[in-house]
Amino acid sequence: MEEQSKKKRRKKRLVIGVAAVLLLSGYLYWQDNDLMQTEYTCNSPDVPAEFDGYRIVQVSDLHNKWCGKDQKRLIEAIREEQPDIIVLTGDIMDGNHPKVEPAARFCELAVKIAPVYFVPGNHEAMVKTEYRRALYDRMHACGVIFMIDRNVELSREEAAITLTGLESIRKADYFALKQISDAQTDFVVLLEHNPTDAKAFLQSDADLTLTGHTHGGQFRLPLIGGLYAPDQGILPEYDGGAFYDAGHMLIINRGVGNSGFPFRVGNRPEIVTVTLHRTEGGETT
Repeated sequence: MEEQSKKKRRKKRLVIGVAAVLLLSGYLYWQDNDLMQTEYTCNSPDVPAEFDGYRIVQVSDLHNKWCGKDQKRLIEAIREEQPDIIVLTGDIMDGNHPKVEPAARFCELAVKIAPVYFVPGNHEAMVKTEYRRALYDRMHACGVIFMIDRNVELSREEAAITLTGLESIRKADYFALKQISDAQTDFVVLLEHNPTDAKAFLQSDADLTLTGHTHGGQFRLPLIGGLYAPDQGILPEYDGGAFYDAGHMLIINRGVGNSGFPFRVGNRPEIVTVTLHRTEGGETT
C-alpha cells in the first residue's frame, strides 16, 4: 500500500510538472507572437490642416521574424490600420543570425499597402556585407525609400510635412541635429533606431520622433516597466511608450521580434499607429 501511495504521488507530481511546463510554454508563445496594435495621437498646432487625420504605422525590430505564413498576420494588422505611410525604424534583419527572406518578403508586401520609409538599426550595421546587400537590393527593387541622413517632404494637397531619417544621432550630433533644423516645413517627423539620446530628440526641432531598439525592456513588470535595454542597462528610463517634453513627442516602439533573449514576458510584440491631429494653439502632445 505504501509503495502504491508513493507511485501515485510521483505520478501526480509528474502530471503537475508537465502541465506547468505546457502552461509556461503556451504563455511564452503567446507573449512572443500575439501582436499588439498600439494607437497614439500626436496633437500639434504645426500639423497642417490637410494632414489632420494622417496615419503613420511604425514597425521596428523585426529581427528575421515570421509573423504567420508569408508575414500574413503582420501585413493584415498593418492593413487594418489604413496607413498613409509605413515607417521601419531598424533591425528588420538580425545580425547574429542573418536571414534575408523574412524582412525582404515583408517589405515586398508592405509597399502594396502604403509607401514604406526605412532607417537602419545597429543589426543592419553589424551584419555581413553580403546579407545586407542582398536585403537592400530587394528593398530597393520593391520601392522602399531609404531615409539614411536625409529629409523628404511629404505632400498632401497644397501642404507638406518633413520626414527626416538619421542612421545614428551618436555619430555626429551637430550635423544630425542641423539636418532636422534644416527642414523647410513647420511639422517634422524624425525616424531613428536608438532612443538612448532621447533628451536630444525631445529638445530638437522634431515635433514627433519614432524609435525602437529597446524591445520594451524585454521583461516588463507592472509599475516598474522594462528590466533591461541595450545601451541603457538595467531599469532603463526610455524603455517603451510615449514621452513628452517642451512640445515634442517621442515614441519608443517595443518591436516585433527578439534578439539575444529568445522570449518576452509582460511585453507582447507591437506595431504602432500615430495619427496626426491639428490643434489650435498650445504645444505638441
